[in-house]
Amino acid sequence: MTAFDPAMRIDYAALKSGGIIMQRDDDFFAVGLRLPGGCITNDQLLKVAQVSKQYGRGEVRLTARQGIEIPWVKFGEIEAARKELAGARLALGPCGPRFRTVTACPSAAERYLTAGASPCR
Repeated sequence: MTAFDPAMRIDYAALKSGGIIMQRDDDFFAVGLRLPGGCITNDQLLKVAQVSKQYGRGEVRLTARQGIEIPWVKFGEIEAARKELAGARLALGPCGPRFRTVTACPSAAERYLTAGASPCR
């Protein structure tokens, strides 16, 4: 299914709890990624760029909680985008009213990096 079927019932709350956010435009959703501490590798960033071009409009959004959203994904392509992202070890992050992760302090991450360790490992 590549186009939205108005007769189909969609559980928007379930989608949102799975990292899928409905946009105001019909049939478009934003896919939210779970990035603990805002950490992402360069290979994962390349995958995000590829998925945003293939399934969206080539845009990404950075969130206030150090996450990434890929907007303009059509409803019928959400699962394919999710599978592509999973191949790069990227998971969708839940949205809505729930426990929120702690946002990482940039100076703490810098201390890890100068000590030769990476906070993203």
